[in-house]
Amino acid sequence: MAIAAGRRHLGTLKDSITLGSVVRHHVRLPGDMQIVVQQQGSRRPAVHARGAPVVIDWAPEDCQMILQD
Repeated sequence: MAIAAGRRHLGTLKDSITLGSVVRHHVRLPGDMQIVVQQQGSRRPAVHARGAPVVIDWAPEDCQMILQD
């Protein structure tokens, strides 16, 4: 499954970890693909419960993809 910037993707929040002013959201997408979304500079990040449905989207110039084997 390919994921594309500029499109909305539905997923499930697996976990959120706060590291100072950065929050890392672990999201499971359809097809059992998992991604980490890093939210920076937010004083009050959105708080969602584990297992909550989420919608993610991003601009191509704002992302970096790192594939893991």
